[in-house]
Amino acid sequence: MARAISRCQWFGIVAIVCLNIVLWILFLTEVPALVTASKEAKHGRLGCANGQCPFTSYGKHRPKLGHLTLTASMPEQYIPTVHNNRRLLVIGDIHGMNTELGNLLNLAEYNPSNDHVITLGDMVNKGPDSRGVLSRLMSMNASAVRGNHEDRLLIALKEYRGRAASTHKDEVVGFRKRDKKILKAAKTLLPEQVTWLSNLPVILKAAPLNLYFVHGGLVPGVKLEKQDPWAVMNMRTLIYPQDELKRRTETSNAELDDDDVEEAQKVIPVPIDDHSGERWTKAWNRYQKSHVKEGHRRTVMYGHDAKMGFTETRYTVGLDSGCAAGGDLTALIVKAKGRKGFTYDKIQVPCKVARKRKGT
Repeated sequence: MARAISRCQWFGIVAIVCLNIVLWILFLTEVPALVTASKEAKHGRLGCANGQCPFTSYGKHRPKLGHLTLTASMPEQYIPTVHNNRRLLVIGDIHGMNTELGNLLNLAEYNPSNDHVITLGDMVNKGPDSRGVLSRLMSMNASAVRGNHEDRLLIALKEYRGRAASTHKDEVVGFRKRDKKILKAAKTLLPEQVTWLSNLPVILKAAPLNLYFVHGGLVPGVKLEKQDPWAVMNMRTLIYPQDELKRRTETSNAELDDDDVEEAQKVIPVPIDDHSGERWTKAWNRYQKSHVKEGHRRTVMYGHDAKMGFTETRYTVGLDSGCAAGGDLTALIVKAKGRKGFTYDKIQVPCKVARKRKGT
């Protein structure tokens, strides 16, 4: 009897150990997916389009995009080369500050025959003239990416129209305070402006210059087509399961051949929208240096992070300098330099605080 009990106890211990191993594996693989999924669910974009659910590298399935365009390439005729002497004017978060946008374009000596404007999202809301900003940008045939404020505006407008259609009245009851504010801005826009915003990509590529343009950021080690659109529009930092950050610094420095960023990491960091993790720009620079051949490394220009202000690193440039809060509106004048190279100059104009301009 004593021998039988001992054997049962031994099997029990083995079973518990195996169960703990399984649970630990599930934790490492499923928690990032749950974090991403919870944020996607909040924005109503989980699901599979047309029965196709390609996997992301840090989530169960890529969220349903609907009419959202994940990536796009800049038209070739706008790309600066050493021969055409063209310029790109890359502008940070405008937030409805149309007067300052005009001042910035004047400072840049904008020339429509030679220059092309790219804005890094958050063109609307907060400031007094979202409609004027979009009118100006569309008249210049500017390129832009979809920021979190454009995304929220389009979602709020869709929900509002759905409620109004079902109740046959102007229905805003139940909207959160911040959505009521952005809905107010949405109602000032023309139909063609809403359509223009809806068609903007989340990621814009200027391949000949090895440049990416986004609003929030990119997760290193994840190809563009597998990036989470919510994360690209909202991320500020990254978090890692357990001691993954330490392990990543000890990983192999083997370089990759593919032109695109490769999925060389065994564990992909989870993007979050606050400052509690590692800055994604730090991880991006580390990844470019350690895993991508020098001629294939990508620089990312982004907005979104007004708390950090204008920020330069080796392979990232942040342009949100808090214009709507009384900071500056920032732009980069980008020119070509050799094969796949570029240079840029920074320009800025001061901004008035948006809330003090209600009468304008």
